[in-house]
Amino acid sequence: MPTVEAFECNDKDILLASYQKTGSTWLDAIVTLILNNGDPKSIVSNGTWDIRARKYLNFLFIEFKWSFQTFFGNDTMLHYIKQWDSPKTMRTHLPYSLLPRDVERNHPKVIYIYRSVKDVMVSHYYHYMYHNYKIVDRLGTFEEFAEDFMVGRIAYGNFFAHLHGYWVHRHQPNFFVTSYETLLKDRRGVTEKVAAFLGKPLSEDELENIMRLTSKEYMTDHNDETWRRNFTVKDENGRQLHHFIRNGKSGGWKEEFSPELAAKTDAWIADCLQKYSFDCNPFEC
Repeated sequence: MPTVEAFECNDKDILLASYQKTGSTWLDAIVTLILNNGDPKSIVSNGTWDIRARKYLNFLFIEFKWSFQTFFGNDTMLHYIKQWDSPKTMRTHLPYSLLPRDVERNHPKVIYIYRSVKDVMVSHYYHYMYHNYKIVDRLGTFEEFAEDFMVGRIAYGNFFAHLHGYWVHRHQPNFFVTSYETLLKDRRGVTEKVAAFLGKPLSEDELENIMRLTSKEYMTDHNDETWRRNFTVKDENGRQLHHFIRNGKSGGWKEEFSPELAAKTDAWIADCLQKYSFDCNPFEC
C-alpha cells in the first residue's frame, strides 16, 4: 500500500493499532474521550459528521475508504487525515510491516491492543456472518472458518504474525501495548495509564465520566448515536440479530469450540508462539 507507506507522521501523532476484533473499538472510545477531556459529544456521529472541520480529535483508518458515509464520495480516510494538523489521530488493522515508514523514523505514539485468539476467532466469525458488506465468498461452518483462520486465510493474515510485529516494540517509549482481558479487568487502570502515556492527565471527574461513557451498557444503549449503527443487523420484524459490540466478555469461545477444535487450536497456538519466537506467552505475561 504505497500511499499508506509514504504517509508522513511525527512524534505528536497517535496510531491506534490492532488485529481485527480485538477490542480496538472499545479502546478507541476511551482514547477519544481522553483526548477530548471526556466530552461525550466526541464519540457521537449523527450521520452528517464533518470530519474536515475536526471539532473533536477522532480516529480514522489509514487503510480504509468510506463505505457507509457516502457524502464523502470515493475518498480514502487517509485523504482527510493528511489535511489535519498534529496530533493526527489514526487507526489501523494493518500489520506492522505495512505501516507508514515514518513510524520507524519519527516515532509517533502507537497504542496496540490484542485479545485471546480463540475469542478473536469467534468474534470474527459472527462479524463476517452479519457484515452488511460481503467480506468472504463463503463463510461455512465455524469449524471451517477456524481452519481458514489458523492458516491465515483471512483479511489481515496470521494473527500471531500480526501480534509479534507490534509485540517486539512494546518496550519502546512510544509504544503502549495492552490486552482486551486487561481492559476488562481494570478499565480504570488502563485508562489512567493511556492518559499518562499520551501526556493527558485526567481529573477525577473526567475519569469518572469516561468510565460511565465506556461501560458496555452505555455503549450498547447508545449504539445508534455512533457509526456502529451501520453494522447493526435486524430481521424483517425489527428483531436485532447482531450488534457490533456482540457480548463484551472474555472466554465466550468455550460456547462455540468443540473439544477437538479446542485441542487443535491449542496446538496451533503453541506452534505459533515458537515459530514467531515470542519472548513470553502474551496471554500469560
